[in-house]
Amino acid sequence: MSENLDVKELIDKLAKMKEEVTSEAGKAMGNICLKVQETAMKGMTNTTVDNSRSYGKRRHHPSVPGAYPAVDYGTLRRSITLEVKEGKDYVIGTVGSAVKDYPAYLEYGTSKMEARPWLKPSIESTLDYLKERSKEAVKKAVKGD
Repeated sequence: MSENLDVKELIDKLAKMKEEVTSEAGKAMGNICLKVQETAMKGMTNTTVDNSRSYGKRRHHPSVPGAYPAVDYGTLRRSITLEVKEGKDYVIGTVGSAVKDYPAYLEYGTSKMEARPWLKPSIESTLDYLKERSKEAVKKAVKGD
């Protein structure tokens, strides 16, 4: 009978540990998404522009192809959103934009414009941060800090 209690205690401890890992993963995912958002916004602010070209009433100078998009009105930069969803067995982080179509045109380009990716390079540049935060979250949950 005592063996059953030990097994039950172990199952309870593992279930609690699983909850703690998910909770810590959710916090880490929030920080990771914030880092991606921040990186994208900074990239747009500090991008290299093509001063040989301009268009529009405000004489917008586009960024060079392949660089982060240059800011004109700041609509895309202001629209970058993040969301973290936690379930019993998962954590999902999403970074995107509330603006329709335009962010995708910049990210992938069009038949008339070369790409000015902003999301993929932001994610790629934060991969080391993502790995480190994920490891820290698991260690913290396992230790029970």
